[in-house]
Amino acid sequence: MRGLLFTALALAAAAAAACGGESAPRTPTPVATARSAPPATATAANTPAYTPAPSGLVEVPDGPMAFRVCTTAPWTRPTLAAMAPTFADGRFGGPPLPSPDLLSHYFAPVLRLVPNIASANVEPVALSGTNLGTGTPAASTCADYANAAEFLFERLVLFDLEPVAIRRDGSRLTVAARWAPGTTRDVVFPDPPLRHEGSRGRADIGFRAADLEVTGPAGETIFEERAGHRAAYDATGRLVFASTTLVFEPALMFIVAGGPMTVVGYSTAGRFEPGTVRLLDAAGNDVRMAAPGTPPASWEEVLRATLAPGAYTVTGINKDPDRGGGVLIVPAATALP
Repeated sequence: MRGLLFTALALAAAAAAACGGESAPRTPTPVATARSAPPATATAANTPAYTPAPSGLVEVPDGPMAFRVCTTAPWTRPTLAAMAPTFADGRFGGPPLPSPDLLSHYFAPVLRLVPNIASANVEPVALSGTNLGTGTPAASTCADYANAAEFLFERLVLFDLEPVAIRRDGSRLTVAARWAPGTTRDVVFPDPPLRHEGSRGRADIGFRAADLEVTGPAGETIFEERAGHRAAYDATGRLVFASTTLVFEPALMFIVAGGPMTVVGYSTAGRFEPGTVRLLDAAGNDVRMAAPGTPPASWEEVLRATLAPGAYTVTGINKDPDRGGGVLIVPAATALP
């Protein structure tokens, strides 16, 4: 069920690369912060006009995008014990457990959903532990988005975050947010949604941004997602997780901040090609890795290292998802199912 989503993402990433897009992390374009931002529910006046191109693709201008918060609800991340039946469910990668890229949805502060393909959202919604519906947003609050097949729009679910501003810059989407502990929000944009013409699939390819970054009040990265790659950081800037399937990405990049941190990289037990992983610092120098510890059942350690603050890259991960299954990098104290 992820095939259609990955295909669309791959095409979008290829289009971004052809236009000069970058695959490495970069400083986000400045956006409004909590002190200078408009109210969380923006108005349509903030959204530029969108024009279907003659090819049927949709040309999206750079600049701010109006958005709407469809629902706001109390939120507490379920415990690993409460999620055990979901993790073991064959629909979500079990048994015995989801692969690293699927498990990363549990730790993520943001879900990026596909508005018009409910089946594409089943895995991220279930593995995040939310009971949010997988179809269109709640009709009671966003009734004009209910008939999703007629429109082009994007949909995010934010955990412990409140959106402040959204802007598009080429193939990159930046969401400025502030922390709102204990809540979850279902967000759609642009507001109003864009009617599309011609092929729905072709329109989606041009409309959906390849890269997503969610930033905090000071412009710090909270979450980023590219094709096959996700990373998240907490309110203090410390790493929560980084993961990739490496179907599209040649390397996994993450940042250590706020002091030294011991990180561990996990892959699904028995599905990893040993002896190939390298951990590099920002200068491209190899970082010495420690001897592996004893991983939880069904997992295999592929790297362990105590790192000083800085940017790091992991290379040499098996690129065959059927064999390697990707890698999940987390602080050593993080519990896994």
